This record gives sequence, C-alpha cells and structure tokens, in this order.
Amino acid sequence: MPEIVIGKVKISLDGRSVTFLDQDNPETPVVLPANTTDDLIAFLRSPTPEVTERRMAFRVAVPRLTDLTAKVGFKGKTCSATPVDLSLTGILIEFPKTGVVDMPIDSEIAIELRLDNKIAALRGIVRRRNDNQYGILLENSLRNGDLRPPESLVLIYKELERQWLRRRLK
Repeated sequence: MPEIVIGKVKISLDGRSVTFLDQDNPETPVVLPANTTDDLIAFLRSPTPEVTERRMAFRVAVPRLTDLTAKVGFKGKTCSATPVDLSLTGILIEFPKTGVVDMPIDSEIAIELRLDNKIAALRGIVRRRNDNQYGILLENSLRNGDLRPPESLVLIYKELERQWLRRRLK
C-alpha cells in the first residue's frame, strides 16, 4: 500500500480509498472513497502561488529622450508601443490610454525593437498586464533553460544601459 507522510499527516492508498491519518490523533482517520480522488486532485491543484517578483534579469529604464521604438504584432495587426524598461529576458511596454490593445495573458506576439541602426525582431509572450502596460517575456532569449539572448537585443540593451549610466554619472 503506497503511503507518504507530510508533516504529521500520513496519507495512504489501498485501491478503494485514500486515508488521511493525523499522527497526533491516530484513532480518527479521514477516509475518502477512491471515486473522489479526481475531485481531491483537482482541488489540490487549484491554488496558484502568488509571485510578487517574476523578473529574471536586471531591467534598464528606457530614458525618455531615447529613440528606442517598439512595434507589436498581434493577430495580424501591428501597432506602436512605448518601451518603459528592458532586460535581456523581457520588456515592459505601454500603449497610449486611448489605444490600448487587448492582448490576453499568455498571448504570443511579435515585437520589433529599433534603436538607431539596431533592430531586434523578437517573439514574446504576454506575462502580465496593468491597464495600458504589458510585461512581455522575450522567448528568443531563453533556449533550453539558458539565457542566450539574440545579439541584436544585446546590442540594444547595452546601448540603453550605457545611456542610463551616463545620465546617472553626471
């Protein structure tokens, strides 16, 4: 009979039922019929952990006077967005209040970044949204679990970082 102990609770299976036994109170087990297992598993999988910081890399704020532009492609349409900050794994973009594009969480998008003569054509996934701002994970940067951003993105990121540092050091 398979069993597991989690904390002070012993859970065992016998093919007909699932038994929960509080080791501090072994005379009163809780027994669930086997046909309720699917409901129990669905219930146990239902909570989603709250993650407050999802960023995996340092982000550089995009200075207001920078010429970085972002074009977003979604469902056959292309529109402009203002880059707010950029990392090698993601970007925060903002649409004008009157031109917010409705991109649901987990939507796949195309995003083109341009800075001077540097162009990065990337694939992204919408990971979060707050009013007219979208947090986009840049798929091209992660390969087999490793951070390997495209060179075009690295060049844009380094230039933004250089501009940001120059303003801070004055």
